Amino acid sequence: MPDNNLEHSKTLCITNDFGPRAGGIETFVVGLIQRMPKNSVIVYTSSQDGSQEFDSAWLENYGVRVIRDKSKVLLPSMRVGRAVRRVLRENAISTVFFGAAAPLGLLSHGLRRAGATRIVALTHGHEVWWAKLFPFNLLLIASKTLWYLYLQDDTSYLLLRQSEDCTLSTIHLMV
Repeated sequence: MPDNNLEHSKTLCITNDFGPRAGGIETFVVGLIQRMPKNSVIVYTSSQDGSQEFDSAWLENYGVRVIRDKSKVLLPSMRVGRAVRRVLRENAISTVFFGAAAPLGLLSHGLRRAGATRIVALTHGHEVWWAKLFPFNLLLIASKTLWYLYLQDDTSYLLLRQSEDCTLSTIHLMV
């Protein structure tokens, strides 16, 4: 994690996968957040037993505020959509990333209307399964922006964005 405590624009991370349970996606998301500037991330995540001490440690060590939804599994419901849009507005956030693209990435349209200008959804493989299920398959087809994340080597990723007009842009991410 960068060792600074400067004021940075905030990033909202929306994920089902943020400890204390430890799995592959959780480990990946935690690794990304640890490398972000202190006090720059708010995590909106599902509830988990025994998370209070875990969340307190994140606030103390990384300045990450963790907001736990009452649900054990976050789904792109109207209630969750309203909650994350409220967090976005109240904290003047313009950057959002989803710990896993499916199914929560379906909240992106409402977040964009609420003021998000940069939205990234990470993929881990299970999105193939989600993409086959109704109604997610129809909603994904209606999406106007596609994001692809490529592992370049052991320490960097290449993020490729394809816009509605088919123009491509890239972002190089070091991990």
